[in-house]
Amino acid sequence: MLVQKGALPPKVLTPYKANMYRLLIVVGFIGIVLGACGLAVLIDVENKRYWYSHTRFAEMWMMLTEKNAMTTNICLNGGIMAIIISFLRLQAHGAAKAMVKSGKKSS
Repeated sequence: MLVQKGALPPKVLTPYKANMYRLLIVVGFIGIVLGACGLAVLIDVENKRYWYSHTRFAEMWMMLTEKNAMTTNICLNGGIMAIIISFLRLQAHGAAKAMVKSGKKSS
């Protein structure tokens, strides 16, 4: 497996760290879904035409965004960054494992 120029250097992770990056991907997806649902609630805050604007989640999200207006941005952007970072680390981990298996030395 070739490693692209500018990508992370191949590094074998401990099983614990590899599992933590896998878990971070799941947490990132949860953050994206939570942020997207919150954004849908904020878009419909004036009209309240859609069913999700009348849920307990919508009430809690509005209360949370009144205290911290950056909540939606943190969830969406944080989820995307968590997925990207985890994917790159696990990709470098896979490349390093392939290099070790083939007997090559990383540069």
